[in-house]
Amino acid sequence: MICDIFNKLCEHRVVSILRGVPSETLEPVLDALCKGGVYAVEITMNTDNGLDMIERAKKHVGGRMMIGAGTVLDAQTARLCILAGADFLLSPVLAPDMIALCNQYDKLAVPGIFTPTEALQARRLGALMIKVFPVGSVGPQYIRDLLGPLGQLSLMPVGGV
Repeated sequence: MICDIFNKLCEHRVVSILRGVPSETLEPVLDALCKGGVYAVEITMNTDNGLDMIERAKKHVGGRMMIGAGTVLDAQTARLCILAGADFLLSPVLAPDMIALCNQYDKLAVPGIFTPTEALQARRLGALMIKVFPVGSVGPQYIRDLLGPLGQLSLMPVGGV
């Protein structure tokens, strides 16, 4: 399961972030994203009714779109997101307990990092994909610079891209 989601995210290369989307507009937004060729969405946990929206999204487009949970800061929230049906979980921070829980339940963890040390630590903790956040303040050259010595990592640039 982890490898399937990882491979699909690598293939499609775009995850649309839904932060602060009103609950009543969820289904039309998901339909528009699907129609536009987006196959992965992240519903953030700092969105009102985020867990409910993950459940609804999974029912509405689960066969056509991968549903992720974002802004997952700890294992407790990760567990709730997994129970709601999230296929993958993202965090703006390096949260070892979130990574461990995701690996235990065969869900893809995408922890957030900013430094090379954090990137390597995330990989050693079992993260297959690593979110570089916030990348907008440093630009695309930073990703190239990270991959120079750490080319074995799969990086997801986020924040001001």
